[in-house]
Amino acid sequence: MVPDPTWQAKRIRIKEKKREERKARNAAARKVLVDELGEEAAVAKIKELAIVHAQWHRDKRQRLLEDKAHFIELSAANASRPVPLPIICMDFQFSPLMTDKETRSLGQQMSQLYGAAWRHKNPLPVSVVGLTPGPMQDVMDRYPGFPWEGVDIRPTSLLETYPRDKVLYLSADADEEIEGLEDDHVYVIGAFVDRNRHKNCTNDWAVKNGVRTVRLPIQKGWMTASSVLTVNQCHAYLKALHDGMRGREAFEAVVPPRKRGLGRKKPKGKRKGGDREKEAAKKAENTPCEGVVPGEGGQTETPAETETETPAETETVTETVQTAGDADGSALPPVDSPLPKRPSCDPERETEAEAEAE
Repeated sequence: MVPDPTWQAKRIRIKEKKREERKARNAAARKVLVDELGEEAAVAKIKELAIVHAQWHRDKRQRLLEDKAHFIELSAANASRPVPLPIICMDFQFSPLMTDKETRSLGQQMSQLYGAAWRHKNPLPVSVVGLTPGPMQDVMDRYPGFPWEGVDIRPTSLLETYPRDKVLYLSADADEEIEGLEDDHVYVIGAFVDRNRHKNCTNDWAVKNGVRTVRLPIQKGWMTASSVLTVNQCHAYLKALHDGMRGREAFEAVVPPRKRGLGRKKPKGKRKGGDREKEAAKKAENTPCEGVVPGEGGQTETPAETETETPAETETVTETVQTAGDADGSALPPVDSPLPKRPSCDPERETEAEAEAE
């Protein structure tokens, strides 16, 4: 199949962007070394680091090649084992129900699933059934190396490929909950992304065809932010159960924090706007009144200058207040009427003033 030009152009743009970012990081690191060690010592240090870096990449590539070869060998020899390992099967029979966006999303999940499958220290065989020519096949052909080595990919249906009594179909609507994986059984994951549009789809098909249905051990309330697991997360969950993890341990090892609701919690030390407002109000209550110097026994500051109003300004203010009251239709108190007494910030001074008035 000819790759999509738009998709290829996007890949090229992403690679160029990463290349520019890498150049910028290297230039910044080189500048730091030159400033600390000098030009000659910095060049020698960079050469030394380049040799170490290249050796690290060679060792990593060798480990990955060995892991992949082990996965391919294990998958090929599984059928001849006295007790075959459990197989994780991806069923593509529901792929026609997906939209184009959901089809592309499933392709990404399958790519992540394959990468995690052969990198695992105790890998399990992976198979694909029901993948027929169509939009889903076109999307999968875009991924490098597909059909992938070590994965048994067949266009036949699930029941044409495996015995009915060996098949366990994963469904969130199933009544039975699994605690671990049984040898010589096939655990089937419905390979389709539906965004919860097709409820009970896999469970209804399995019940109709006499296939045993099971669900992952996820208790109610564990997934507070999202109730949906991706295909690659279901695969990782099954591997965690096969490795001996149980209950909450397996759940937390597979499900990312954002789906467990941990990403929505307020970070420690970060305050919301309401918290700041409460602190400001509390601070205002504890702030001393204007004109009082804290720690000086309530002594007041003497203002440097006292502003006085001229008679003309007083008359203007009086006329303005009266005009506003007439236009409003409401009766305003006379300007010369005494204003309410403002409480003093110093109780002792207030008591002395009352005694003098008497």
